[in-house]
Amino acid sequence: MARHAWPDVARGITVLLVVAMHILFLHSMPLLPDTLAVRGHLPLTSAMTHLRMPLFFLVSGYLSAAMVQRSWRAGFSGRIAPRYYLYVVWLTITALALRTFAVIDQAPFDTSDYVISQLLEPRGTLWYIWALALFFLVVRATRAIPAWMLAIPAAILFIVGQIAFDQPWRDISAGFLPFLLGARLPKEIRALTDRVPLRIGVPVLGAGIALALIDSSLRWPLPVGLAVAAVAVPGVLMVLPHIAQWRILRPIRHVGRNTLAIFAIHPLLIVLANRIARDQPMLMEVIGAQPVLALLWPLALLVGIVLVALALQRLLRAIGLRHLFEMPRWRALRRAFRLRRATRRARRAQ
Repeated sequence: MARHAWPDVARGITVLLVVAMHILFLHSMPLLPDTLAVRGHLPLTSAMTHLRMPLFFLVSGYLSAAMVQRSWRAGFSGRIAPRYYLYVVWLTITALALRTFAVIDQAPFDTSDYVISQLLEPRGTLWYIWALALFFLVVRATRAIPAWMLAIPAAILFIVGQIAFDQPWRDISAGFLPFLLGARLPKEIRALTDRVPLRIGVPVLGAGIALALIDSSLRWPLPVGLAVAAVAVPGVLMVLPHIAQWRILRPIRHVGRNTLAIFAIHPLLIVLANRIARDQPMLMEVIGAQPVLALLWPLALLVGIVLVALALQRLLRAIGLRHLFEMPRWRALRRAFRLRRATRRARRAQ
């Protein structure tokens, strides 16, 4: 069966939105305050709050729907263990990179505390990998309960989390409901993607974006994020299947097939960009003084970071470090080891 393009486009869009958000808050705000690099990008970034990760988690749940119906052993080896493995691997890599920067700056940094303290409670940008493992575990454990009965407490968690929780638990609490719906209601998701015509999808998506812009501009004290996501995310699902095969979206599809590398590597690239920028204060002054440059700089940095992350992934895989991006298949490794050992013994016996 041919692979549908729309999940890759959806995940590609969310990855680009996440990287753009981190560039805004970790790079533009500290280094280019009071410029169009902030004022021009903040409204859209804020408006996408209730679309970015809900869309990502819904698609991730949808792609895990078949695995939810399989045995615990298959689910553990196919979803839970690989995701937590990748979380630990990239948490360790991030800690070592931050330790290197700290040594260069002669600043204190406890590598072991950074890693150990986040094994059970994520606090950094890798929280989404940890959450994917947790979400699958919960959805698989509650497989016998009707989806609507789980959706009610999940929706309450979504709302309460926006009021009571800090990051990343705010995003984790908002991510479980869409993951649950994607994993437990794949037929309904396919009905949106396969049967709804574009003439209906476009107005729904437009209404969702309008609600998101209104929500971000008015800053209502009420937790209306669930209502925004309930319109915007289905709107995306209605529209994307009609346009996912467009040639212009091919780069975004490629990004969507390589979400892990971009998610995991881009924070370190932003840290590196910040260090370079601080060493070149005149460059930041020039960019900030030119409105067009200030507006375009975050977009250029976004493209550059994504391209470098993809290039690094390709390089690391080429030199034999593919297990940074996928968990080793231990049985296959053992079989290969035994085969090589048997081959060597046979050669010695000849």
